[in-house]
Amino acid sequence: MVLDDTPARTREYWLAQAPEYINALYNPLYHGEQMQRLARRDPNENTRWKEKLNALDPSHPKAPVPDWVRFAKREKQGFRCYILGWHETDWMLNKQSGEIQQVGILTLDHTVAAANGGLTTDANTMMIAEIANLKKGSKQKTYEEMRTFLHTVYELYTPSFEQIIAIESFRLRGIKKVKL
Repeated sequence: MVLDDTPARTREYWLAQAPEYINALYNPLYHGEQMQRLARRDPNENTRWKEKLNALDPSHPKAPVPDWVRFAKREKQGFRCYILGWHETDWMLNKQSGEIQQVGILTLDHTVAAANGGLTTDANTMMIAEIANLKKGSKQKTYEEMRTFLHTVYELYTPSFEQIIAIESFRLRGIKKVKL
């Protein structure tokens, strides 16, 4: 079963840039993530906004990037943040607050920010940790500047087995950051 509701024009746009991305549609890990996402989806969610965005030119900064393209880009980077080099399953410690959290699924970042005219192209997008994306925003900072800044605030952390059990119990309750 292939999970893909991508409009034909968007699919053609991305495959013209990186034909190998189509392989993500046949990856069991991608299917597992999609099934989890669908299970969490609210059946009453209003999806009219998605229809409007899908009508945009695929290179438009606000045009949605298909899930399979996001997965393929994450896989291409070895599921590691382009800025920090940390894996999605790694843990990080906020040196200032003492909170720990998992790096988590990488998010799409425009190298040249959409707010500054950056288009949604394969060459202008990277997958980075959500915390890096939130800190970067639309600032015109290089990835090296962001890396230096983020490493002053966060460091890689290896929790003990007991801490992982505690963190998982918090996560099941919807708590993403934990101060131990």
